[in-house]
Amino acid sequence: ETLRKDATVYEEVKYCAMDATHQQIRSVLGAMLFGEREVDKRIGVLSGGERARVALAQLMINPGNVLLMDEPTNHLDLQSSERLAEALDTYDGTLFFVSHNRGFIRALATTIWIVEGGNVVRYPGSFDEYMASCLQKDQAPVAVSGAPTTQERKAPAPTSAKTSLSAAPSTSRP
Repeated sequence: ETLRKDATVYEEVKYCAMDATHQQIRSVLGAMLFGEREVDKRIGVLSGGERARVALAQLMINPGNVLLMDEPTNHLDLQSSERLAEALDTYDGTLFFVSHNRGFIRALATTIWIVEGGNVVRYPGSFDEYMASCLQKDQAPVAVSGAPTTQERKAPAPTSAKTSLSAAPSTSRP
């Protein structure tokens, strides 16, 4: 936990992007469902989900070229998860994430990578297309087993094309 417990939600996000305007900070906080009253709450009194939303707001206000996210919707309610997916859908960098949240995966994935039994297989399509192809081949989809799924979305080169990666870890151990 790197958030300063004595800082307010607004102060903690501002700390990560000193050159951001008040409006930019408020817009990002609004996207993370922090209203007028919530931005003045101290970090120390926030729930785990609220602290996760503050950390995500910090990433959004000062984005890099690559985001690596492990179960980004854990501790988030449905509305917060949907807002996060909407915000990440506009992210121009490369996005890798592991998630059990199928709605989140469906919203962002455009390429699936299956990691199983020491092999990696690329499926050039969405999560739903991957699931349908598994059913057509009469094989159980890897992600259905409850294993985590990893997603990658690459930054668009000259166009706005998006690529995502999905993988389920191997269940075999050496």
